[in-house]
Amino acid sequence: MTSDPAAENGEVSAAYNPNGSVTLSVKKPGANWLYTWMKDGEQILGAGNSLTLYTQSDSGNYSVQVTTKGNNALIWTSNAINVTITKATVANTAKENVHHTFGTTYDVSNLFNIDPNAGGATYTLVENTDEDAGTATLEGNILTITKAGTIEVSLTTAETDNYNAGSAVTATLIVDKAAPTIDITAEPASLVGGGTVKLTVTTDAPAEVVPTCEGVTVTKTGDGTFSALLPNETRTYIFKAAYAGDANHESAEDTCTVSVTRYVHSAPGSSVSVPATANGSVTVSPSTASKGTTVTVTTKPNEGYELGSLEVLDKNGNALALKDLGNGKYSFVMPDGKVSVEAEFVKTVATGFADVPANAYFADAVKWAVDKGVTNGLSANLFGPYESCTRAQIVTFLWRAAGSPEPKAMSSFTDVPVSAYYAKAVAWAVENGITNGMTETMFAPNATCTRGQSVTFLYRALKGIASGSASFTDVKSDAFYADAVNWAVASDVTNGTSNTTFSPNAACTRAQAVTFLWRSAGSPESENRVMVFTDVAADAYYYDAVQWAVEQGITSGTSATTFSPNAKCTRAQIVTFLWRSEQSLAVDGASPFVDVAANAYYADAVQWAVEEGITAGTTATTFSPNDSCTRAQIVTFLYRCCN
Repeated sequence: MTSDPAAENGEVSAAYNPNGSVTLSVKKPGANWLYTWMKDGEQILGAGNSLTLYTQSDSGNYSVQVTTKGNNALIWTSNAINVTITKATVANTAKENVHHTFGTTYDVSNLFNIDPNAGGATYTLVENTDEDAGTATLEGNILTITKAGTIEVSLTTAETDNYNAGSAVTATLIVDKAAPTIDITAEPASLVGGGTVKLTVTTDAPAEVVPTCEGVTVTKTGDGTFSALLPNETRTYIFKAAYAGDANHESAEDTCTVSVTRYVHSAPGSSVSVPATANGSVTVSPSTASKGTTVTVTTKPNEGYELGSLEVLDKNGNALALKDLGNGKYSFVMPDGKVSVEAEFVKTVATGFADVPANAYFADAVKWAVDKGVTNGLSANLFGPYESCTRAQIVTFLWRAAGSPEPKAMSSFTDVPVSAYYAKAVAWAVENGITNGMTETMFAPNATCTRGQSVTFLYRALKGIASGSASFTDVKSDAFYADAVNWAVASDVTNGTSNTTFSPNAACTRAQAVTFLWRSAGSPESENRVMVFTDVAADAYYYDAVQWAVEQGITSGTSATTFSPNAKCTRAQIVTFLWRSEQSLAVDGASPFVDVAANAYYADAVQWAVEEGITAGTTATTFSPNDSCTRAQIVTFLYRCCN
């Protein structure tokens, strides 16, 4: 009988194995034998002919006695065997070629294959001084990355009852730069005659991306939105939105194109001209047509107004036949030669007087007289259209219609008290030769005014007004701007600076200039009610005018967020406004003015204004582009442009 060979050596050493690290056994076991195993001299119960040992606690000196069953006769006793069981080694490894994109945290446990028998893991950042090294902070197993590049992390694991601590292994995390996306769009993508385009940039880049284009000024209008004013020249513009990149982000860019087709004023066929019309708008399609072409005229009255009359005249002044298409649309057949469209919009009559029917011949006159403050009627709801008028009432009506001008002195009529409501009207009428009174001392204010007296008063009053300009004392009838002032007042472009003054030599502000232009265009409604300029209040009289001017590409303001409404409008600015309102028409030749540089933003506008007879400059060789434009000059430019 012999023991296991290991017993013969007297020493057995093995690492922990959950399936049994050391097995002691007796060779050639017998069916009637008993096996008594001893550890360190103490009996171990329950063992057979073999004994399996597992953990470190099983280490010790082992022996076995073999006896027979029944009489317990000793057959054999083994030598003592020293058994040592050590802790096993864990196998932790690092993964290779692990990549991560900058911008998020990272769980470093994903860098390693950790032995399932290992104890608790500890992660440590390894200092890396390479040029391509990244930077980060580590808390527990969560890595917060501050710079892209290579980041080294080591892992150790703690020992357990049966396993040694894991040796340090190091993994390399390659943090790649993030790749931003950029998208730029332009609206519209094509223009005829130049104008303003809206640029929209969407990006996830960490910095603002501002689009650029060679030779073009791009203005920021909002978060991710921009605008650019393109001139009237045939060209394709490439707008680029680019991000240069940084330590953590790749560079990125996107482009979009805008094509501009030069608009040439001349076109085949004959033109259909539509002068500016107050209180409504008139458009034609097409605006240039050959003989036999059907042209559509669309009329749109402003709120509170209706179409009063519409005429289409040929080159000889003859009226053309109009076909009513309904909904304010009319058509006519184009003759040979130019055509002009003349329209008038009148207020929808609503007098508020019960004794003034809407269809009465005097309804419009009553409405006008009340609106202008000429009279208020007999009461809140009665006008008294068939009541007789006194002489005092008639001259008062005329005086108020003229703007209630202050008389130089009160009259000497004994029957006209200074406190009478008609006292100033009588004095004004005498000063202007409208009446001399009934006698040298009597005016007879309460006497009924005859039809003959009424028409005489009216004739004299109108004759006096006709000799001046719109009743303005500072506008002489022979002034170069007299007709323009009359037109501007009649067209509701301006009402003057008071009832009796126009202030022709006063400088005009930018707000006034665009308001005059807007009114001359018929005060069209704006499509967009979002104002980009912080210095244009919602209740400002010029709000709608500025909004319209921006939408039409007439002006883009003095900056992305300011319009400077109270700044003086220069001569260069006003002709540029007018030129752009006419779709930036093409010009030929060179400017005769030495103070207008060829590359000035207003160069084409000045040349166009000269060609169209709108201005001839301040001298034969100078335009004075930076001089303030006076009220007289602006209404004259508008008048010449619209007539």
